[in-house]
Amino acid sequence: MNLSLTLPPMVANWASTQSDPQAAILAVLTQHVETTEAPYHQVWRTLEQRIPSLPMGSDFTVRQIVGEDAWQTLKHGEKISFGIEVAKKADELGLVDVSKSKEGRYRRA
Repeated sequence: MNLSLTLPPMVANWASTQSDPQAAILAVLTQHVETTEAPYHQVWRTLEQRIPSLPMGSDFTVRQIVGEDAWQTLKHGEKISFGIEVAKKADELGLVDVSKSKEGRYRRA
């Protein structure tokens, strides 16, 4: 998305000191969003980033893929919703559902 903004003087002054003002503004904005983003979205991003590094042929739960620390940032209801969303988007994520119970188990496709 391309966006045109009128920067406040303080931000404009800072941006003018950067070698690439557009890249600098984007980097700061991205960092801010990442630190204020809801845990659900942070965990989803972690899931997407870790799937390519999963060993082929091994089965994993979503909890194992994202890691215990990330998983614990979600509330009980969010964990359920997260699991349902992963099941719906398994193909899109590059996962194969190999579950034999309610707890989803996945293998990298």
